[in-house]
Amino acid sequence: MRSIFIILSISIIVLLSSCEREIDYLYKVDNDKLVITGSISPQEGVKIKVTHSIQPTGTYFYKDSIFIANAEVFLIINDSNSIKLRYTVGGFYMLDTSVYFPKPGIRYKIKVESVNYGIAESTDVSIPQKPNFAYIGYIAEKVNINGDSAVHAFYTLYDNYGEENYYYYSFTSLNPAISMWGVLLQSDYETQICGNVDYWKHSFFTDLCLDKPVDTLKFEVVTDYQDDNIDTFNIRFSSTNESLYAYCKNNMQPEGAIELAFSEPRIHSTNIKNGYGIFYGENIQNIIFKLPNKR
Repeated sequence: MRSIFIILSISIIVLLSSCEREIDYLYKVDNDKLVITGSISPQEGVKIKVTHSIQPTGTYFYKDSIFIANAEVFLIINDSNSIKLRYTVGGFYMLDTSVYFPKPGIRYKIKVESVNYGIAESTDVSIPQKPNFAYIGYIAEKVNINGDSAVHAFYTLYDNYGEENYYYYSFTSLNPAISMWGVLLQSDYETQICGNVDYWKHSFFTDLCLDKPVDTLKFEVVTDYQDDNIDTFNIRFSSTNESLYAYCKNNMQPEGAIELAFSEPRIHSTNIKNGYGIFYGENIQNIIFKLPNKR
């Protein structure tokens, strides 16, 4: 009886193994393309980073740089004039405001020519008006947020009424030893209709939640500094293009390993033809404020 059981077991194993068949999955993968990431603004001129994509299969050594240092990069103005950008380091090409001063009301696009990766160019973008963002003040009494010190700062934004506007903000400490962050205080309802997006260490939102044409925004600025210290912080507040907002929103990944593993694939947004990435216009206002000394 035992021998019959052994024979049956072997027969089942052989039968199952004979049913296995390897099927090659064929899929089309584009050749490596140019990746262009950059901005144009009256404050910082033109900054473009040029790299290239890599194949999702095969072997890639991370010591091999994806920076492209031998490309020709041009800023095209109103489809007529063009200015060549100079290469600096790390894949960056620059155009200083002393050479050309960008301003609103003009159409700009970037064109990149590479011997190895072809030609790619952006769609037209424009520079939005500079945000009329006035600093009002803050509540001197610090509050405690989960063990961290915080202050509440107030600003008034004069929105460009009649247009749909896109903004981002970020907080940085002038002391590199101090880490900090800030958040726009809103209700859950306001957060939903504003379309808030956190990406690139910036926080993006639209003007859908603003009380046009003027609204006062309230920020909670959280710091890790010691109680008796005085320190100075900067808020970078910028108006920008819808293309950048869409790019960051579509590229934002779910938080947490489980959420990321089971999330749907994202359709990446780009305004680069024959390539990937984003070119956008922005207009930046920096506001510096000093935290109170609590001695």
